[in-house]
Amino acid sequence: MRRSQIQHGSIAVIFPKKRDPQVAAYSVRKTYGRILDMVERAFAKDKPLFSLAVYYPMAYRKVEPGKEEAFEVNRQKQLVRLIRIQFLKRFESSVRAFEDSCQTMLLKLLGFLQKNVSGKTEERRLERWKDQNADVLDRVTSRQAELLEIETGEENDDFDPVEHWADAFEALNRDVYRVDEIFDETYLDLEEAVRFLQELAKFKPSHDDKLKALLKLLTSDPVLKEHKVIIFSEFASTARYLRDELTKAGIRGIDQTDSGSKRDRAETITRFAPYYNESSSAELSTATTVVHGGGSEIMRVTDYLVLEHSREGTAHTDWKWKNGWGDIGTARASSST
Repeated sequence: MRRSQIQHGSIAVIFPKKRDPQVAAYSVRKTYGRILDMVERAFAKDKPLFSLAVYYPMAYRKVEPGKEEAFEVNRQKQLVRLIRIQFLKRFESSVRAFEDSCQTMLLKLLGFLQKNVSGKTEERRLERWKDQNADVLDRVTSRQAELLEIETGEENDDFDPVEHWADAFEALNRDVYRVDEIFDETYLDLEEAVRFLQELAKFKPSHDDKLKALLKLLTSDPVLKEHKVIIFSEFASTARYLRDELTKAGIRGIDQTDSGSKRDRAETITRFAPYYNESSSAELSTATTVVHGGGSEIMRVTDYLVLEHSREGTAHTDWKWKNGWGDIGTARASSST
């Protein structure tokens, strides 16, 4: 802080003045196209196409749950609701975050089936589904192997993501639950996930209007284009996506950190510190939270932060920026359809 004061010719602490918000509008429709319509149908409040029956088996009890089971019924119902909300938040965050969620959900659904199939008929049905959707499944498995390598820093050619998620489920008691109905709903959910993934495979970053809004902000705003910046996002997938796409767009000096980062925290801080860095410098960092990978320390030495902030219950994100001593301003990226 003292070095900063000296650099700016002052011995007193100077607190910045807040500026009025600036609007960086972007269109969800331009970004996602017909995928937006698919999401609206799949997550409709009254009749959602994603039933997520694997997380709400109490709704398929052969005998109505008693009062003593009301807590578990409500717990499962709220779990399904939270999963849907998380899907929508990731959808609004970035196409990559939403795609990763769709892939993970597909593998979890297959894991549930693998754990619960019994007899040749059910086994043939599952294998036939895998054969019919081999292209999508191969792509998803490859992507999961990449993510695992990022998380662990090691290659694992023997990793079976379906088997991995099968271990996370318990076999349902067929005397208690209408398992055949849960299977039917699960296969319908799988088909919905495949439709999303097939459409997402056509997506190109050039379609991403939200990314364009951020790029314009970083390259044209007189404050941000001259200072060190951290971009915070709630999701690691989005942080990594932004790192890759901003690098391709010619933004130099980008670093990225999240909960899966294995690099020494001190190295990240050293590269980013604006006043004490005597080695190579990072000018921009994408991160998930202020505590991952030394984010809190970076925050204290950065010039400005850009925050991706999703408003509760809305498809709306604010690009906010501030420094360590107070709000500097807000770049509001308001979504429209």
